[in-house]
Amino acid sequence: MTGTQQASSAGLIEAARTDKSAFSALFRQHYDEIYRYCARRLPDRGTAEDVTSQVFLKMVRNFDNFTGDETGFRCWLFRIACNEVNSFYRTSARHSRAMDKLRQQAKEPRQTPEEKIDDENQAKIDFLRTALGQLKSDHQDIVTLRYFQGLNSEQIGEVMHMNPATVRSQLSRSLKKLKKLYRLRQQQTAEELFDYE
Repeated sequence: MTGTQQASSAGLIEAARTDKSAFSALFRQHYDEIYRYCARRLPDRGTAEDVTSQVFLKMVRNFDNFTGDETGFRCWLFRIACNEVNSFYRTSARHSRAMDKLRQQAKEPRQTPEEKIDDENQAKIDFLRTALGQLKSDHQDIVTLRYFQGLNSEQIGEVMHMNPATVRSQLSRSLKKLKKLYRLRQQQTAEELFDYE
């Protein structure tokens, strides 16, 4: 976001306190990135749409309590989104069904309309989705916010109420675990290729 866009967004936040059209513009400005975050963390498009709706419903209900600038507003929305995604997974039956669905989806080609991905990269993305599901929910949030939403450690810390150093530490641990899972997958694939018995 450019400095001019941030300045106009900050004005939009203030205007939204009294003007419904400004509030609507604020919603439109942030909807896509919040939806993309939810879509990356949740098992299917319908669930992502439902959770995104819950995020913006909570935004509407709590907007008067928000104090801050555009960066703070964006982090606040991501905090709500993280909480809503994690709330979705809290119920063990839901989590179990969702994980089964993620595993199944990892076997099926998946791409969004704006992304054209070749088969090799699709396999890597599908593996990453499955592997992310094996991390703790906080670690899933950190990896997704950092690499898919482009937030830095300070912004993630604000979203998750953590010290930025803790964010970096947990991100490092998460990446090590993802690398370990990836190496294990490569080893299993190689063994399957050369297992002729």
